[in-house]
Amino acid sequence: MPGGLLEVGEDPEEAAKREVREELGLEVATEGLLQVANEVIKDEQGRVKYHFILVDYLMKPLGDKITLNEESDEYAWFEPSAIEQLNTTNNTRMIVRKYVETRNKKEN
Repeated sequence: MPGGLLEVGEDPEEAAKREVREELGLEVATEGLLQVANEVIKDEQGRVKYHFILVDYLMKPLGDKITLNEESDEYAWFEPSAIEQLNTTNNTRMIVRKYVETRNKKEN
């Protein structure tokens, strides 16, 4: 999933769209806020090394041509159920689980 840091004064939703555009060359439309999460990464001594507030949006692609930038080596589309078998972060797994939970509520 594309992601990155906010620029000073940047709106979080616009930053998310910018990151998708920069990393995948794809324009997107925001369908809604998926979640806001807290991630704390500690060093070997247990001290806080990084503290991130992650804002995740559900977005719909407005095209289908992917153009990777220099930050990205490859991309692939996966069914949400594949997340447990992928080599990814706990936060990414949490985002996908939240998406599935949200989608299932809408279907019922």
